[in-house]
Amino acid sequence: MKGLGRRIAAGVLAAMLGLSAGTYVNSNGSVVEANTNTTLALNDVYVQGEILNGGDSDFYQITLPYAGWLTITLWAGSIGRGAFALLTDDLGTEYFWESASSSSETNPQTATKTITLDKGTYKIKVYGRWSDTVGKYKVKASFKPADNNETEPNNYFENAMVLNPDTQVTGFIHTDDDLDFYKIVLPRDMSVRLTMISRTRHTQYSFWDSDCVIIGDYYDVGNASEDSPVSKTTDINLKAGVNYVKVNTRWGDKGRYQIKWQETPTPVTNIGITGSTSGRAGNTISLSANVAPSNATNKTLKWSSSDTSVATVNDSGNVYLKNEGTVTIYAEATDESNVKGSISITVKEAIRKVTRVTISGEKTVKVGSGIKLKAAVAPGNATKKTLKWYTSNKNVATVDSWGRVTGKKAGKATIVATATDGSGVSGSYQITVIKKNADPASSKSVKKASSVKVSAIGNKKVKVTWKKQSAANKYEIQVSTNKKFTQNVLVKNAAKNKTALTIKYKKAGNAFVRVRAIDKYGYVGKWSDVKTVKIR
Repeated sequence: MKGLGRRIAAGVLAAMLGLSAGTYVNSNGSVVEANTNTTLALNDVYVQGEILNGGDSDFYQITLPYAGWLTITLWAGSIGRGAFALLTDDLGTEYFWESASSSSETNPQTATKTITLDKGTYKIKVYGRWSDTVGKYKVKASFKPADNNETEPNNYFENAMVLNPDTQVTGFIHTDDDLDFYKIVLPRDMSVRLTMISRTRHTQYSFWDSDCVIIGDYYDVGNASEDSPVSKTTDINLKAGVNYVKVNTRWGDKGRYQIKWQETPTPVTNIGITGSTSGRAGNTISLSANVAPSNATNKTLKWSSSDTSVATVNDSGNVYLKNEGTVTIYAEATDESNVKGSISITVKEAIRKVTRVTISGEKTVKVGSGIKLKAAVAPGNATKKTLKWYTSNKNVATVDSWGRVTGKKAGKATIVATATDGSGVSGSYQITVIKKNADPASSKSVKKASSVKVSAIGNKKVKVTWKKQSAANKYEIQVSTNKKFTQNVLVKNAAKNKTALTIKYKKAGNAFVRVRAIDKYGYVGKWSDVKTVKIR
């Protein structure tokens, strides 16, 4: 305290003597010129100095480009009572002093001090607290900017900074600034939500009306630090026009804070979900959510599924059905109201679609008669096996929903059976309608096949030729190992424009061959004379 008293007295004396900037009164009461020409960089690197005479002091100049934290460290070395102080640039005000007591050349001591300051130029004074303390020392300084964006000065109602809605401002309470004021201008009476994020041990804020009369109470944000900020939110009713927010710290605390205001949000009170409550795996269901009240500030929803193995949901409420089961789909408000809507969906097994339709049955029907066609669906476990039957020519033949075909007049028609499961798969079958009294085994339009010649050409192949008939639609050739054509029969067909065919027969030795013509209605002509050939 004695040292402090001496400095206070020295300051008073300097004021009484009207000393100019750059002079100071040392601990012996003598007025001396300060060494103010040495600039100390803010790079946390030591600069070495020496106190040569008892009572002397060394001064270092530092310049802070922004508001922030200045840290000064003194390595006292052989100065037994080494100390340092921080002063204003004109040496008129001392912010603090700090001592590295009991330092020696073999047991050097270090002292460090951090202070919050506004941007500007300052002086660091290094000295010995006793008049006979001399020796070498080292001093360094470092700086951390506050990165505040408040408009200074703003420490009175009159110069309060305008705080716009939904705009966060970083403020900084430092050694020369105890208060910050902000102005909130409202177009109407409204509920305002103010959010304060404190980074000092005790930050306090309060609301004031246009007459500078406090509204409500003081609000404290405690137990915070730069590394562990604490947030506090206050909803308050304010009048239209100008209102103020005053920010201060308690018990000498200094540091940063963030402040922001917005109109108090209208919370969600209910969420109703509509849409289909069932579907088959592999399909998608679109859900809609109705948020109440209609003027809720934040209507954004978070969608989720109770069982993602059964169904998933995206941010738009589209539900993809994956596997058979029951699932609950939720739509939750994101405005901190914790309101949640839900809907239960039953997922049925996936549709197994038809991949093939095969039709079988008789190929010939008489006019006025009917035949029943059969249709086989693949796969056998297809979900929907129902078929829809069609005919390509209703004048020739009709078909009902059961595959029953009725001949109408002689001719050809294609019968089609199509799956009704949306797969688009069809099967087709061509039938021939013959006259009511016609014998399909005989024909008046085609004759007995003639000019048939057969020759073996080796490699178990035989060449067959015949005479072309203009009424023929195709030719049928048969090869057998007996004349009755009951053993090892091979049947081949040739197009109507053909008069020769090479056939490979699996049996070597004597074989029998015959040919007949067939017209476009399926009527057949008589067989040709049987020809004999030796297959080799």
